[in-house]
Amino acid sequence: MTMKSIRLSLIVYFLVLLTAALGAVSWLSYGMAADSLDQRKRESQTMIEASYTRRKEGAKAELDRLLESQAQVLAKMKPELDRRLTSQARKLVSMAHGDGAL
Repeated sequence: MTMKSIRLSLIVYFLVLLTAALGAVSWLSYGMAADSLDQRKRESQTMIEASYTRRKEGAKAELDRLLESQAQVLAKMKPELDRRLTSQARKLVSMAHGDGAL
């Protein structure tokens, strides 16, 4: 009958326990890292959306300002344009009556 070496058994058990402990630590740290990465992604997405919203509102405000400015310019020009168009329309009508086209 041969006796098993207690030293070999202890080394094997120690290695198995060490492997299990390292595996558990790796699994826990991987989970924590994944959670941290997900949280970072969510925060980053929130910041991107906030930045987009600010830029979109700024661009909309700028466009509104430009459109209002152009509308004011056109409103100031309207009386002169109406006068010119009326004058040209009268000339065309008088030319048409004079030529007998109407």
